[in-house]
Amino acid sequence: MVEKSLTEKKVKSTLKTISQCKRELELEIPEEEVEKEFQRILSQFTARAKIQGFRPGKAPKDMVKRMFFFDIRKSLLD
Repeated sequence: MVEKSLTEKKVKSTLKTISQCKRELELEIPEEEVEKEFQRILSQFTARAKIQGFRPGKAPKDMVKRMFFFDIRKSLLD
């Protein structure tokens, strides 16, 4: 097994050779970067969310986060 370590500005990545045609890529992303992206996606969801009792885009972020957490998380990981 051959292992290479690459370092970008904020992302640490490791490439492992599993076999001749398989590779495994491991990424370490700082928590601050993940949180910043999560908040950006949350803002997008908040702007588009249609929640009863609130005008479109005016629902509280906490409520949108609670209702759409799994969708936001999926968007973050994709």
